[in-house]
Amino acid sequence: MTNNQLTDAQISNATLIRLIRWADEHKSHYVAAALRELQERRKADREPVVKKVACWSCQNEVEISAIADCDGCCPKCGTRIHLDEEPYIAPLSAPDRDQVRREHAEWSQATFGNVGPVGPLKHLSKEALEAADQPGDLSEWADMQFLLWDAQRRAGITDEQITQAMIDKLAVNKQREWPEPKDGEPRLHIKSQPALQEVHDEK
Repeated sequence: MTNNQLTDAQISNATLIRLIRWADEHKSHYVAAALRELQERRKADREPVVKKVACWSCQNEVEISAIADCDGCCPKCGTRIHLDEEPYIAPLSAPDRDQVRREHAEWSQATFGNVGPVGPLKHLSKEALEAADQPGDLSEWADMQFLLWDAQRRAGITDEQITQAMIDKLAVNKQREWPEPKDGEPRLHIKSQPALQEVHDEK
């Protein structure tokens, strides 16, 4: 008589490995696949749970519990963070990226001297148009990043100042009205039109 009752007993990992080998040897592929899935689920259960994420807007590390307390928004800047829609974090600056930035600043200073930010900004607009023609050309993206870094440094603007300006501007952009997007066209918000005044003829 078959016993169909469920049990709370768990097989050990060593036994699980032996069962997988047995299933492979006897060509029980479906059984082996199910056992391997169980093995992977156990590994996932043992992995540490991420308790902090980096806000994609302000780049600050925030507790996931704090996001929940703020109705799904970053407690630092108020930007909504969708934890169920990856990527919900922006990659933080990598050490090699910082090194490239320092080396470029040293080279630019030695090559171009104490010029202001206007030149790099004008050059940036040229590179942006070239990148628009070939969006997949990473060298164009590198040039734009170099020029943006250079203009920022020569203008004496810090990363912190730009981050705060981005937070403020994002809040403004969210309140603006935008037309239906068209691929390949600039994104221009709809400016508010002054109300037309009715003109009545005097009688």
